[in-house]
Amino acid sequence: IMGSSTFRVLGVRQNGIGADGAQVLAEAIGQSRTMVSLDLAYNMIGYDGAFALAQGIVQSQTFQHLDVESTNLDAEAVGALAMAVRESKTMQSLNLAYNCVEPKGARALARALEASVSLRQLDLPYGSVLDEGACILAMGISHSASLRSIDLQGCNIGVVGAQALAEGIAVSGKLWSMNLANNRFGDDGAVALAAGIAKSSSFQHLKAKGSNIGVEGSQALRYVLQTSCTFCTVQVDPKSFNSVQLNVIERRPSKSVAGGVPNPP
Repeated sequence: IMGSSTFRVLGVRQNGIGADGAQVLAEAIGQSRTMVSLDLAYNMIGYDGAFALAQGIVQSQTFQHLDVESTNLDAEAVGALAMAVRESKTMQSLNLAYNCVEPKGARALARALEASVSLRQLDLPYGSVLDEGACILAMGISHSASLRSIDLQGCNIGVVGAQALAEGIAVSGKLWSMNLANNRFGDDGAVALAAGIAKSSSFQHLKAKGSNIGVEGSQALRYVLQTSCTFCTVQVDPKSFNSVQLNVIERRPSKSVAGGVPNPP
């Protein structure tokens, strides 16, 4: 990898790699002039591995995508990778699914979002973010110059967290997608999200299945779907929308978004 002039992508998920192996890969990331992506999901790299990877990413002038889903990371390890996001000029996506992000890790990530000029996608599903962490991340979202998509599925986010995220959506001029499925914010959270989306100049896609949304919240989301110039897809549980049972509601924006927000991958 270090000597190659063409090597770009490495996938080694579920290969029994621990901290020592991660440290070797981190050295390769730091020295390679071409490597852009590493998939380390379902290994057991822990804090030492995450810290080494962070150092390698900071050294790299090309690295863009890291997947460390379910790799035994705690909030301290998340903080180390957040430092890499903050310092890197090329990092575009970070997948931390099924790790212990918690509010402490969310705080480090929020600071990274505020500082990063390149991160476009952040995935934190089932990371125990909670309301406290969601409120912290909302501040990072509102100040981010690059974030397009964030996944907070199954993060135990309630009304307070959803209200904060709604404010982040309203202020951000870049964010176009958020996954809030399998949380617990209910109608009050959905109404707040609808209000935030209505104020956004960029937001397009919301996933909120399994988040206890009833008719009131669904109707609020339907209304903003019909009136927003950008919002075009919402996924919720089957509820009554003017006596019509819908699972996914979708429409095309009535006009293009200023600045040309890209379609999601």
